[in-house]
Amino acid sequence: MRRVLTPRAWGRVGESIFHLDGAVGHEIVFVHTGRLDPEPAAEGATLTESNGAVVPVVWRSSDDDAEALPLYPAGVMELFAQR
Repeated sequence: MRRVLTPRAWGRVGESIFHLDGAVGHEIVFVHTGRLDPEPAAEGATLTESNGAVVPVVWRSSDDDAEALPLYPAGVMELFAQR
């Protein structure tokens, strides 16, 4: 189990609108910062969703502009730029 060290709420809330299996969905997103302990693997990391599905993830720094993969939720990079 991972622990979140030095968690800090940014006081930012957004709505993430997405399409899944032909339906439109939405979620409310609360943005926090922190560090994971232990740190996640640089490659081959996974995340277990609430329904038990295991999905691959890429953990990246907030200042990694060279990464081609999108960062979710949409608009979060703009939040980092406002720091």
